[in-house]
Amino acid sequence: LTSRVLSFVGLEDNPYFSAGFALGVAGTGLAAARGAGRGALTLAQRHLLVTLEVTSKDKSYPWVLQWLTQQAAPLPASGGGGGLLSRLFG
Repeated sequence: LTSRVLSFVGLEDNPYFSAGFALGVAGTGLAAARGAGRGALTLAQRHLLVTLEVTSKDKSYPWVLQWLTQQAAPLPASGGGGGLLSRLFG
C-alpha cells in the first residue's frame, strides 16, 4: 500500500526522500537506544546500589567511620583519584 501511494505521488524514486526517510529511521533508532540505555542505568542503580545512613549518635558510627577510612586509598602525588572505584576498574 505504501509503495502504491509513494509511486502515485512520485516519491518512490526520489533519492532525497529516500535519504530523509533513512535519516529519520536512524534518528528514531538512536533515540530508542539512548532511552534503553538510560532505563538500563536506572535499573542497575536501583538494584545494585545501597544507601546507608549512620548518624553520629549510633553506637556503630565509630566502626563504620574506621571501616570507610580503611577502604579509602591514599591520593597519589599527582592529585588524581585513588579511591575504591579506581582500584577496582583502573
